Amino acid sequence: MELQLQTLIDTVARHTTGWYVARWSGVREYSELPTTTRQDFLTTPLSKRRYKDERALVKIVHTPEGPFLSEWAFTDIAAEPWGIVTDRPMVYLTDPHSAIEKSMWCYEQNRVPLIGEKSADIASIAAKKYDIDSLIADPGSVMRMLPYLKSRTNPLKALTLVGESFDVADLGVLRPYAEEIRLVLAFPETGVLGVAALSEMPVFVAPENTLVEIVDGELVFTKVTLLSTPVIRYGSTLRGSFAKDGRSFTIQP
Repeated sequence: MELQLQTLIDTVARHTTGWYVARWSGVREYSELPTTTRQDFLTTPLSKRRYKDERALVKIVHTPEGPFLSEWAFTDIAAEPWGIVTDRPMVYLTDPHSAIEKSMWCYEQNRVPLIGEKSADIASIAAKKYDIDSLIADPGSVMRMLPYLKSRTNPLKALTLVGESFDVADLGVLRPYAEEIRLVLAFPETGVLGVAALSEMPVFVAPENTLVEIVDGELVFTKVTLLSTPVIRYGSTLRGSFAKDGRSFTIQP
């Protein structure tokens, strides 16, 4: 991880895109680098923070402060642990750009996904016809599919819930309807930051390419791979603490 981290910093520092270098003001020691926030993404055009040029998906990220663009190369989408690979997955997400991205992930895993219609009734009919065996959703959209899940004669192989936060008390009702339920902590601009099994106190495990820090109680994340817009010391605004292993983490309410 340390070698990958240093390689990332050196690559970004030499790149003609000078967004991070300008922010770093000559600092190269990782622990001394300033944190990056969503506001930094919002106030900087994508063209000014693009560090590689590959086949990619550009998404619109909507925030209370306004929208901004986020670009993800197809190869990077494929590498993210967005779900569990099954034969007949369905993607049903509130945000259409997020739905396209997770569908691309399925395609990159050589799976053809069913993309749910906005109407839960129509999505449920399609899910039954397609005989889905897994579902990638968000905490809001999955509840609209609850009648369909209750109507199944057998549980899904996997249910993946993608979000920036999770009300595990409300989500507990889903337990009978999937053999495995995973919570994927993610922001649209950062990709996956942690994966946990659904429980009363989820313990998130960061992907192999993700470094987690806690700075003044805030969870701070770095992706050590070079992304279209690198994620280096991203301040998540989430409060958290490390588990006993020193790598996995929990999120404070």
